[in-house]
Amino acid sequence: MSATPEQLAARLLLTEPPASRNKHFAAFHDPHTKRAYSLYRRLRALVAELEAAERAGTIILVERRARAGRELVRLVWDGARARRAAWLELPAWEALLTHPTAARVLGAARGARQSA
Repeated sequence: MSATPEQLAARLLLTEPPASRNKHFAAFHDPHTKRAYSLYRRLRALVAELEAAERAGTIILVERRARAGRELVRLVWDGARARRAAWLELPAWEALLTHPTAARVLGAARGARQSA
């Protein structure tokens, strides 16, 4: 399999509905595919949270830190005063940005502060 788990997760994120685990049992039994599907579910949850934040008109802060090739994405909801933080490695971050909603919402937050 030549695609990385992040590339597979990005493809699954853009495919609605995703591939059936029952129809592709052998593929989902592969550890490489399991990792990709796990990452896909995580990214799908982040996209759902981004959509909810966008609908509510809340502020989304994107803080990027270069720590061993990882990115921190912090979503801040003003009304509830709750914070959500998720660590993503750089390839997973790029996979998340392939989704149109994530690209739009996080692109609007690009003016956020950058940390090292």
